[in-house]
Amino acid sequence: MSRYLNFQIQEIRSSEAVTKIELLLHSLNAQQKSKLGAVSVDFCVADNYCNVVLESKSPDKFWKRFTAFVAENSKEFDWLKKRWIVVLQGENGWDDYLLLAHFNPAVTLDSLARKKDSFA
Repeated sequence: MSRYLNFQIQEIRSSEAVTKIELLLHSLNAQQKSKLGAVSVDFCVADNYCNVVLESKSPDKFWKRFTAFVAENSKEFDWLKKRWIVVLQGENGWDDYLLLAHFNPAVTLDSLARKKDSFA
């Protein structure tokens, strides 16, 4: 079963935003091993954020590949990591989502390992 990952990017009025969002889109595509599912980008300029949502049939595997790629290319992703919130749709839609990344390091993140059977 496919799940959706939502990358919410804050501060999109920044002069670097479009370039960094393009980097994210290209990176997501490169890390998706099977055919990329639906991807949508929704800009909310009034509230200064955008959502990049992608569909994945194996979100645990995808997230592992993607986070390794981000770690290997940390400098290129610094701007995004300081502005993103990443959530994974849960078994019951968005009611039980997992928080995978947050720009605030004090925020407690969820672990995919805890839900491994559900997302394998």
